[in-house]
Amino acid sequence: MKKKCEECGKEFEVDETKRNWMHKKLCSAECQRLHSNKKSRLKYTPIQWPQKKICLHCGNEFLIHEGGNMAQKYCDMECQLEAKQKRRLDELEARKVAKVCECCGIAFVAGKFTAHKQRFCSLECRIKSKNKARYKSGTDRAKIRNTYKYDFKQLRPQVIDRDGNKCTICGSTEQLHAHHWDNSGGTEEVNNDMDNLVTLCVGCHNAIHKITLVQIAGEWKLDGKIFELLGLTGELNIKQ
Repeated sequence: MKKKCEECGKEFEVDETKRNWMHKKLCSAECQRLHSNKKSRLKYTPIQWPQKKICLHCGNEFLIHEGGNMAQKYCDMECQLEAKQKRRLDELEARKVAKVCECCGIAFVAGKFTAHKQRFCSLECRIKSKNKARYKSGTDRAKIRNTYKYDFKQLRPQVIDRDGNKCTICGSTEQLHAHHWDNSGGTEEVNNDMDNLVTLCVGCHNAIHKITLVQIAGEWKLDGKIFELLGLTGELNIKQ
């Protein structure tokens, strides 16, 4: 079979018994060498230095000198860092989801990955909602916190100062507490009047809260360390 050489234009015979006879386009090894040299010359184009490029962040033109990085996209490190920060902010903005706070009803923006569990706009609203739930469920500690905690904090130093910075029972000046005479400190209807508050040390305070009712020889008596401190007896004069 005859074919035409792509390099010199002459016709040449092709042996059809050989494996790649259909792909043969050149007549000789010399034409093959010339064709390869021409192809490499067309492929290689000399680079003109310096190369001009445009910064993707600020849009200013900058030069890349011989031996520099041809893949450079930014004019300096500052533009590169600003572009990176901008990409991060755009990603965070795309992840945000609009929601409404369950406590105050104010609209806020939640992160995409935390929106399914974020119910409140701030930590303050979260704590308020938690305290309300505890108050409704009947937790005494939450009731006390919501009723008199902040007022009692301000009154306690005034009570201790009024009583001369000492326990009104034993006269101790260490670990002083403010006690409610009517024992309303742990109830919902707490009485924080100054006349209802008295200064006690930790020992006398614990003793006054540990009064028990016992029956001795058919008579009911009040038993507790506080009676020893006050020099009193716990007789009730009640017979069975």
